[in-house]
Amino acid sequence: MTPEEFDHELDELEIRVERLRALYEQYFLGIEKIEPGVARKDVDRRFWAMKKIKVRNTAKRFKLQVLTQRYNTLQQYWTKVCRQIENGTYVRHLVRARRRAEAKAAEAAAPTQHQSSAPPRPSYIVPRPDSFNPPKPRSEPAAKAPLALGEARVEELHRQLAAAYAQARPGEKPISKKALAESLRVTEARLREKHNDKQIDFQVVVRDGQVTIKPVLRRGS
Repeated sequence: MTPEEFDHELDELEIRVERLRALYEQYFLGIEKIEPGVARKDVDRRFWAMKKIKVRNTAKRFKLQVLTQRYNTLQQYWTKVCRQIENGTYVRHLVRARRRAEAKAAEAAAPTQHQSSAPPRPSYIVPRPDSFNPPKPRSEPAAKAPLALGEARVEELHRQLAAAYAQARPGEKPISKKALAESLRVTEARLREKHNDKQIDFQVVVRDGQVTIKPVLRRGS
């Protein structure tokens, strides 16, 4: 490979890394519905091919090393967020779900507006008894299902989560206790639909420098 071809491939690789970063951001925002796995495999293949080339120019070799380090950092971030999405602890999704639930509750609580433009019924017309349908009472919006774990268990899990972050990822802070309780409530409700006969608990797991909370299913007593 000539120096000009190497420069072209390196510039193309840098463009594809930036494009892949934008695709992941769209996926995390909910714009893209699936993870950009095809584009990521293409970038991985290009990095693998570039590493096989012996670069004698110091400046070009340094540029490739910097781009490789940046890509490794992005991969760690993407893996972290994807695990949070899988475990139901991603903050953006929690905020979006809470706003959606608040909007539905506000819509259900809004009074029904009757159409005022309808002409009045003449007083001499007597409606048939079977055509009279009294308005049904409006049902109140359903309250959120309480978290079966209880506040004490949520506080304990939050303390364990903070301790795990302090040990495995110093400098980073976990999500708030309120956001954690909301995430656990959503995950618990989803699991209860599938495993109604089992008790649902959670535990803090640290693996490869990543801190997650995973559900634990136990047989009911």
